[in-house]
Amino acid sequence: MQAHKHVSSVGTYIVVWFVLMVLLLATVLAADIDLEHVFTGANISLAMLIATVKALVVLLWFMHVKDASKLTWVFVGASFLWLGILIIGTGHEYLTRGWMPGWESPIGESYTPAHLGLEDGEKRINEVGEAQNLGPRSGTAEHH
Repeated sequence: MQAHKHVSSVGTYIVVWFVLMVLLLATVLAADIDLEHVFTGANISLAMLIATVKALVVLLWFMHVKDASKLTWVFVGASFLWLGILIIGTGHEYLTRGWMPGWESPIGESYTPAHLGLEDGEKRINEVGEAQNLGPRSGTAEHH
């Protein structure tokens, strides 16, 4: 069985290059616009949207996925699904850091650090950023 081979014209690559240059200009211009008054995270959302469109243009035309087999589309779709899971998981972790001792919340909420439950010998960070020893065995190599 012979593989299907698609050859793109030079005109297609020129159009794709022009589209990528327009999206690059949009990225540069969007970096100078303050959209945080619209909603928190609007600037990063716009940047991610433009980056996603650029990635799709490269994927579909430069990597020839547009004319690929259904199996290739399945693997590309699975890759984007996995990427989405990773982005959502990372965003969730980042936005909930305020629940952990020693972290500040990026969304401006304040939480009481959980100093309770520290084992003997563990350290905590005080308000000045200095480590405080907790317990008699702190800083020693002796363990009984």
